[in-house]
Amino acid sequence: DERVQHRLHGARRRAEQRPRVCHEHSTSIFDRYVNITRGRCIGNSGIAFTTDVDQYAVNGETVSAPFGGPPPLLPKEKGGCARDGCRTGQGNTFWNLGFVTLDIDAGAQPKILAKHWEVQQDQSYDLDALGSVYLNAKVYFEEEY
Repeated sequence: DERVQHRLHGARRRAEQRPRVCHEHSTSIFDRYVNITRGRCIGNSGIAFTTDVDQYAVNGETVSAPFGGPPPLLPKEKGGCARDGCRTGQGNTFWNLGFVTLDIDAGAQPKILAKHWEVQQDQSYDLDALGSVYLNAKVYFEEEY
């Protein structure tokens, strides 16, 4: 919502620092790219990829040459992430499901605390959906705006 964006960021911050929300079935935390300083793809990870697929690989149909190549993932040492590239972890069959919560404080010093969570899904090897076990969600990256 633009009203919330304006209230939280006002004239003090430039537009490229705002959190961006996009539709995605994964969750990605990007490093600086073009003029966007905090590229975040906040997806619901509702459709998990199996671990034999690299869900962070560049899609062959992506056209990124005009921008100097595909956007880089945020390195572990730069963002304090749990893993390199701020990737989610993996269960025994699927990549972890990911989601983000936003704690909004619109007080005198407005701020947003974004917590990126992951949920590990372990599944029986016969891929029986009823055999899935979901572990407790845990934060793998957080930042303040």
